[in-house]
Amino acid sequence: MSRHGYQVSAADVFWVRHGILRSTDLRDAMDEQCVADIAASVVGGAIIARSKDALDQIYTEGSSESKRIDDALTSYGAERFASELKYLIGEIEAICEKPDPPTKLRSLLFSRQTTNPFQALFTVIVIAMHELLIGEDKQIADYSAVQDALSNLDKRVDTSRGSTSPDDRRKNVDTVKGLISPHLIPAEGRTLYDDQSATDIDGAIRRSDIEAPHYELKQGILRLDEQKQMDPNILDRIVETLCGIANNGPERSGVLLLGVADKVADVSRIESLYGISARKVGRKGVVGVRREADQLNESVETYFGRIRDAIANSDLSEPLKAAVLAGMSFNDYFGMGIIVINVPAQKTVSTVGERVFVRRGDSTVEVTGTGILDVARRF
Repeated sequence: MSRHGYQVSAADVFWVRHGILRSTDLRDAMDEQCVADIAASVVGGAIIARSKDALDQIYTEGSSESKRIDDALTSYGAERFASELKYLIGEIEAICEKPDPPTKLRSLLFSRQTTNPFQALFTVIVIAMHELLIGEDKQIADYSAVQDALSNLDKRVDTSRGSTSPDDRRKNVDTVKGLISPHLIPAEGRTLYDDQSATDIDGAIRRSDIEAPHYELKQGILRLDEQKQMDPNILDRIVETLCGIANNGPERSGVLLLGVADKVADVSRIESLYGISARKVGRKGVVGVRREADQLNESVETYFGRIRDAIANSDLSEPLKAAVLAGMSFNDYFGMGIIVINVPAQKTVSTVGERVFVRRGDSTVEVTGTGILDVARRF
């Protein structure tokens, strides 16, 4: 909220955007306390008391509680928990966006308008969803129904300051589970630990403003005219951009996201052409690629195959080509669909045939002559 020149506004951060925390709470690291509370309750196998003392014990080196949680986290896996938490946050975002128009989590949960933060209730919801979606391997079948079930949740659970004991919190968790369980089905074909989560994608979109050479955003492969025809050069440009990102240096990886518009004019044009509402992330607009697959009268799998085959059949040099193909994924991203193409750090100069490309800001350009030697010196 102060003018420190930060590229990310506190109001855009998940915690503040949904009213879980105030912007000043981020300064006081309340988001970290909330995650610590959730993590300790999940990996430790039992809900801990919501108190400063309980967290202090976990962070007191040598205490029995610190050893218990540290051993549990080592066994559970920090990366595993991080993937699960990001997945659950993505599900909460999806619940808030169904039906249209989207709602904030605070507006959904509370029967009366309030500006108070509610990290305690948020923690209860996340633990309940973890036990159902992760522990019981379920998935949400009807997001609108879950939104209705959680509406005015403050009337169904004890949100008073006194409801901090493990038993009180367990009662609240069980209440939430009872409300949303009827709208879940057994999970099928879901991967949590390999693919990019919606939270990861949001982070990449935000970082693209700051680290432009390492990130590329493209709205799609169709032109933004009334005919919505295929751009004949777009697939070649994608390959050239992947080469340029790889040539940033041996210590730098990057990402190309297909389905994100970085110009306000393009966002407005796409909304008009396709009758959709973009999802704003920072200064960018997520428009997805599902709309283009529908326009082409093909499945998203076929659409994804277009991009994959274009890269596979290109003159992109090895080992970059194999690494890029292995790092491609499709993310449903709130029903819009985004293709994520990861570009791992390379050890040598990458080429497209005999041509060399580099990134200059957010643009990809070909270099020749001494420019190629300059690129080689990076490695």
